[in-house]
Amino acid sequence: MILNVSHIRKSFGEKCVLRDITFSVNTGERIAIIGPNGTGKTTLLKIIQGAIIPDGGTVHLQNGARIGVLSQYDDLSDERTIFEEVRSAKQALLDGLWTLDELARQLATVTVDHDELLRRHGNLQQELEASGAYAVDRDVRAAIFGIGFTEADLKRKVAGLSGGERARLQLVKLLLSAPDLLLLDEPTNHLDLDGVRWLEDYLSHHTKSILFISHDRYFLDRMATKVLSLNDGRSDLYTGNYSAFKRKHAQRLEAEYQAYKNAARERARQEAVIKKLKQFNREKSVRRAESRRKMLDKLAVIEDPRQRAKTVDVLITPERISGKDVLMMTDVRRMMNGRILFQDVNIHLRRGEHVALIGPNGCGKTTLLRTLLRREMPDAGEVRHGTGVTVGYYDQKQASLPENKTVLAAVHDCFPERTEGMLRNTLAAFRFFGDEVLQKIDSLSGGERARVLLCILFLRHPNFLVLDEPTNHLDIEMRESLAHLLCEYEGTVLIVSHDRGFINDVADRILSFEEMQIVSYLGDWDDYEKKRASVSNGQVHGSGGDVSDGAAAWAERKAREAARRKCGQDLKKVKESMTKAEVKMASLQRQLNDPAHAADFVKLGAWQRALEDLEFSYLDLLEKRESLEREQEAYEREED
Repeated sequence: MILNVSHIRKSFGEKCVLRDITFSVNTGERIAIIGPNGTGKTTLLKIIQGAIIPDGGTVHLQNGARIGVLSQYDDLSDERTIFEEVRSAKQALLDGLWTLDELARQLATVTVDHDELLRRHGNLQQELEASGAYAVDRDVRAAIFGIGFTEADLKRKVAGLSGGERARLQLVKLLLSAPDLLLLDEPTNHLDLDGVRWLEDYLSHHTKSILFISHDRYFLDRMATKVLSLNDGRSDLYTGNYSAFKRKHAQRLEAEYQAYKNAARERARQEAVIKKLKQFNREKSVRRAESRRKMLDKLAVIEDPRQRAKTVDVLITPERISGKDVLMMTDVRRMMNGRILFQDVNIHLRRGEHVALIGPNGCGKTTLLRTLLRREMPDAGEVRHGTGVTVGYYDQKQASLPENKTVLAAVHDCFPERTEGMLRNTLAAFRFFGDEVLQKIDSLSGGERARVLLCILFLRHPNFLVLDEPTNHLDIEMRESLAHLLCEYEGTVLIVSHDRGFINDVADRILSFEEMQIVSYLGDWDDYEKKRASVSNGQVHGSGGDVSDGAAAWAERKAREAARRKCGQDLKKVKESMTKAEVKMASLQRQLNDPAHAADFVKLGAWQRALEDLEFSYLDLLEKRESLEREQEAYEREED
């Protein structure tokens, strides 16, 4: 065991973040820390590294073990080149090589203690060979290229790097320093898809222990051997990756829900008995009722576990339907600082398509979005929007929010015709409850700001959603909720994302930046990966052309998804009709029972006939609802 964390507690003011956290990390384990934003994941890592003192509990690290931390504050040297800075992570081996050369020089010139020098030289040479010292430069170059830099970047000064580039450099330095325990907080941030693949491959061969925070489901599935789930200040440790955690957690929630239902049923039964005993109005029965009441009051109230789910519970419905053709880009070219970002781009989006735009960092994805939105002009080519298209744009820079206003005021400014109650209800669906809507925008975290922007965006009811990195700063639950919400959306979606799980959930087509052009692939992320493998094996596709492998399967899945969405919409309409019928039947029944109308036989007869007609209609709706619910359950079983 390399690390033992025992009964850790930590509060900030009146807010208790960590109540009783206990777990251990064995050598070679890769433990993922997950949980909604604000549950103390980063705080826990800082306590382990010693940057925060806990209010209680202990952290014990194995003697001599070294911790490596991916921090938001870097210690990079601005005067070095990228190659020099990364190479410095192997300084101990480089020093060993220098010492070996020095021993070799002494062997060539010194006559005394020759055997001792030879022994030291041999031992050090063997040690350096085992440590990979002779492959330092090769390993450094491979790591630099793997994290997204190029040959031309090797001589760039660290001082000229962007924040994202510095973060990647810091990560690769940390990995090459090979500590005994790695602490990684969102290591895939600032990485494009190729960089994430490299990181997964590197860490999968890493023999030391890793404790990491991530909201990327694919990364979690490939990396985690255990999952530490934080919620309400407490922790649960699950063996396996994220998918295994989801299965086990769902089973646990189901067991808790059954216990809740049983307890609620027993409580209701006891309440009924108490009520009946009191009705007898005898001294003995009253005493028995009081005795049962005392016993009932001592029973712990079990919370409905479904109430703990913090998911988005809204439906995006376009205010109006667009024409069949939503976006047409023809032979578009864009240049930046004298170099071509992309050229000969041809994109045709049709109503109802859900498309993901992917590509390496710096290839021009955001520029392409701003061009197709006509916020920037192309250097060549044409961009057209279809009939009746209304665009909703999510800007990853989150620049459109008023910093000095509260959450509620910011949303109200966009929708002044809506009441505060209506806006509070919608904000609650995006996890802003009670006084949380009175927080100032400038005090919000990145994830909270993202939720405000998404709330405003969806309240506009556009029919064409353009989302630039919408999952940045969102926790897993929120990402899964957003994916579900977009799957139910009937309009057109274009997203830029590096989250493969999110792309897999939402996209039915992928546009990939390849050599300054766009290649279109039918299907989701898994389909894209298979087709890219076939392309690398010799199958070539032109710019803008659909990769047609599996087109029939894609069309079938598309039709099935459309049918599933229609089933959900039909069920919603049936339930609304049933509610209206119930209200009307209750109104008619009150009129029939009103003594004031007892002598008006004409009205009574009309109301009775109307009530009977409604009851027959209600029975038809009830059968329709049951049929649609069975159909919906069948679709859910297919997804599982």
